[in-house]
Amino acid sequence: MTFQTMKLALSVILCTSTLVLASNVVELDPENWDHLVGTGKSGLVNFYSKECNHCQNLEPVYDQLADTYAHAQDTLFIGRIEAAKVGRSIKKRYGVTQYPTLKWFSANGTVEDQFHSMAKRTIHNMAHFVYKNSNVRSNLPPLDYLTLDATTFDDVVMDPTKNVLVAFTAQWCQHCTDMKPAFERVANIVANEPNIVLANVEGPDEVNSRLMERFKIKEYPTLLFFSKDNKEPEEYIYGLDESQFIEFLNLKCGLQRAPTGGLNDEAGRIPQFDALAREFRLAPTDRRPQVYQKAVDISDALSLETPKHYLQVMKDLLSDNTDDWLHAEAQRLDTILRDGSVSHKGADAVKVKANILRVFCEEGGEKSDQSNSETVRKASGEL
Repeated sequence: MTFQTMKLALSVILCTSTLVLASNVVELDPENWDHLVGTGKSGLVNFYSKECNHCQNLEPVYDQLADTYAHAQDTLFIGRIEAAKVGRSIKKRYGVTQYPTLKWFSANGTVEDQFHSMAKRTIHNMAHFVYKNSNVRSNLPPLDYLTLDATTFDDVVMDPTKNVLVAFTAQWCQHCTDMKPAFERVANIVANEPNIVLANVEGPDEVNSRLMERFKIKEYPTLLFFSKDNKEPEEYIYGLDESQFIEFLNLKCGLQRAPTGGLNDEAGRIPQFDALAREFRLAPTDRRPQVYQKAVDISDALSLETPKHYLQVMKDLLSDNTDDWLHAEAQRLDTILRDGSVSHKGADAVKVKANILRVFCEEGGEKSDQSNSETVRKASGEL
């Protein structure tokens, strides 16, 4: 063997070693099984065969799954065992008859669950399986909409804290393909809404055919809405564009979104505090502190976040007593929203402040109607 050949062989060995060490998957075999499984940590085990094409396709996804749970290695493990040859004794012990088979083991070593053999082995589906059994979340960034199948459907859709809009689609369906970009954009818009979930079930296939039968899905796309208050599905019969999805969610979930996805001009406003804002604005200077105190007292009795914005505007006007602060604040909010550099969540917060500021600009200002109108436009969302 030449020096160059030896050098190349050594490089390959070192590279391979690095790859093995870099993996967060626990490599199992008959010798270490009883020392690692059932010794205090629960975990997922992939029973695989080196000759199995499905196993080969799963390997990089499974490695990624282990990486997303690297932070929880003190609590659980993601492991695998070559079960066709080296681990045949372990395979027989747990009745494994096909590859890959993924089983969830409790901390005492008993099998508690098995990933459905017909479920799609996506990173998010497997992460949901681990979470369901361990109550430990992965480090995966959440999808704006969820991909569900028969094995995960009820866990998500029947959650009594969630309003869920489910799109049943088929890969061959052109209408479904045309709909998905709008569906994805709306999912992104409502991603920060804690009680709203958009989900997709793709079929019909062997694993999802039961869902199609259960909900009498005859054509694609079919969309069903499951309210958090009533899990009897309601068919969505409106258009498949972004604005109509948003209009429907506004109606069913109490959202306050404009057709473009941003908050509308009513978002964040409270009628009782709108009245106080107008009373404050119209009051003589010496009566404004009394109106402010009334607003503080009412706010203290409510467990809401929004009143603090009304109170802040009143406080600043008490310090200034002119329209100057209103104009300056309107311009500041205008700049932030026009810049477009804030997140959806940040833009929502700014829009709520602008909407509340708008109330103070309405009716009975000290400046001309034209000046007030300009301030209203700046503060209200024509930004």
